[in-house]
Amino acid sequence: MSEFSKIQLNNFNRLLMEKGFTKRQLAEYLGVHENGMNRILGCPDMKLKRLVPIATFLDMDRSVLTHMIYESNVQEHALLQGSEKSEIKDDRHEMVNDSATKETTIIFLSENLKSQKQIAELLQQNVERLQQLMDLFINNAAAHSK
Repeated sequence: MSEFSKIQLNNFNRLLMEKGFTKRQLAEYLGVHENGMNRILGCPDMKLKRLVPIATFLDMDRSVLTHMIYESNVQEHALLQGSEKSEIKDDRHEMVNDSATKETTIIFLSENLKSQKQIAELLQQNVERLQQLMDLFINNAAAHSK
């Protein structure tokens, strides 16, 4: 198991404990065998199809989990920098790091876009309400002036 997988697995284990869940409960929710949870949670290129149900189970935004995976990458990179391994070019590490960064960015942008869409809808509702209030005010003023 790579350092990245160990770091990420430790982060997921800590998160499960904080939320009051076990890997067994998560495995049951995902419909997988409990023995495979270390492999799933330590996977350096966890796909959204796996990340979304985990986020749902933990009642968390998936971007938080993606960021946690990215931070595991950063932690591993820092460990590699501090060791003699830092002189060895690890293309897989760079690919995973780039992939995690891109996926994190995409998720953050997607969440931002959803928020902006909700804000635009609320603004439109406010414009409609203001228009109704203005119509009432004009009709009321016209009725009083007669």
